Amino acid sequence: MKIAPKAAPTDGVLDFQIEHASKREAIAVMPKVYKGQHVPHPDILEAKRVQASIESDPPLLIEADGEVLGFTPARFEVLRDAIHLKV
Repeated sequence: MKIAPKAAPTDGVLDFQIEHASKREAIAVMPKVYKGQHVPHPDILEAKRVQASIESDPPLLIEADGEVLGFTPARFEVLRDAIHLKV
């Protein structure tokens, strides 16, 4: 599954995708997610940030790498050189 096909683990930024779609529309686009062909899409906002704060009313579910992290409000920040990868 290629949720963020433009993401690079070593570029020092977080890749966000915020979807403004109904459940039906979100399910309809899922087959394209496996190939990374769901973006660009008019209902999906893509953003790259070193840090970001997300607030909403009502609270929204936050997921990262397929894992539920909790609900908004949330704050994210890149910690440079916090993890060393060997490929």
